[in-house]
Amino acid sequence: MSGTLWIDLTDLRAWSGHHTGVQRVVFSIASRYQARGNARFFAFDSDREVLHEVGAETLSAPTATPPDAARRSSSGGLTAGLRSAARRTPVSLRRRLSFEQRQAIKSAGRNAVAAARDLRRAARRDTAGARRPSSPVSLNVGSDDALLVLGKVWDEPALVDALTRTKLIRGCRLHYLVYDLIPVFQPHLFGPGLFERYASYLFDMCSTADGLLAISQSTRADLERFCADLLIPQPPIEVVRLGEDVLPQEQAVSGIEPGGFILTVGTLEVRKNHALLYNVWKLAQRHGVPLPRLVIVGGQGWLAGDALHLLATDPQVNANVTLLHDVSDAQLAWLYQHCRLSVYPSVFEGWGLPVAESLARGKVCVASNTSSMPEIAGDLIDYFDPYDAGECLRTLLKYLDDAVLAAKEAEIRTRYRRTGWDDTFAQVARLVTPGLP
Repeated sequence: MSGTLWIDLTDLRAWSGHHTGVQRVVFSIASRYQARGNARFFAFDSDREVLHEVGAETLSAPTATPPDAARRSSSGGLTAGLRSAARRTPVSLRRRLSFEQRQAIKSAGRNAVAAARDLRRAARRDTAGARRPSSPVSLNVGSDDALLVLGKVWDEPALVDALTRTKLIRGCRLHYLVYDLIPVFQPHLFGPGLFERYASYLFDMCSTADGLLAISQSTRADLERFCADLLIPQPPIEVVRLGEDVLPQEQAVSGIEPGGFILTVGTLEVRKNHALLYNVWKLAQRHGVPLPRLVIVGGQGWLAGDALHLLATDPQVNANVTLLHDVSDAQLAWLYQHCRLSVYPSVFEGWGLPVAESLARGKVCVASNTSSMPEIAGDLIDYFDPYDAGECLRTLLKYLDDAVLAAKEAEIRTRYRRTGWDDTFAQVARLVTPGLP
């Protein structure tokens, strides 16, 4: 490849704290380009709605607050203020809030941030007497260059517009990493409004991209279906496998007995299907079948309120369930290492990282048989229908036999081949920047 590769770091510039999910993907790939000195970086300025070059310092500390956090505008202050107010609220009161009340509070925060942004734009117009036209492209991009977008741009339609303008005006190449198309093909798993925003992002992306990188064969098939349904000429689509993080030194989680629990990891949202786990543990209790403690790890998501309420309050189940929210990487490493096995009942996934993380540590994982999950380990693990609590229970019970569990763990250690982030980077570089050192 001739020319320069430009990598979008908008996700990292707008993030504080340790990286999770998408941020880990962006950091893990971009930092490897940076280490080789063959890429430059940009981010989206949401106030002026343009792309601008940023330095590599954004990649220097994945657990630090972004260097421009204080400059990012009053919306950041509002968000921090809302979080601070929430933290000052007594825990006893916070626990009494229903899921709907929590969502209303989050919605109020988003509306306040949007209002602050609109006020800033109005103030700039008043100060100038009239809105100053912004440059449609602020990056010094040449026709031999390429833009690589690894983050969640669907949250910012103006960013997609800016990428499209840059591509059309400068004649550069444009590549996107695509995680999934779940909001389009499974819209019932999300709140209102996301379908329209996500479908618009996908249409613009597929219409203008020179190449797409899908994180699974399942996502690639969905992209092909989307282009066919909307009669969009399909851009080249290649599949890259995401890396599995090497988690840090372990930190024990108090109150959890090593080896005596089944682990599930994932955001507490309806798609992750915690409702099935409630039904499984309820079914086991009703039939007098002893199951180990269920440890649920994940941040608060959306549309999972009923299932979480049942898990937390049903007296026949809750004594055997532990919900953990603010878990560090070191604690997560300990939980993976010391669980008996893990379970991943998600209804649909672009990839399903907790399955790979379990196997990378030599642990058994039983998972849903849908979408991308079978791609991760093939016939190495057992699967169940995500809507069949009885099948899930029978699969879990199989591994309560110590001999069966030990044999499967030995097979995993022998057959499973972990994917590191160096491997993922090599795949991306081969497809996006062939010929670069």
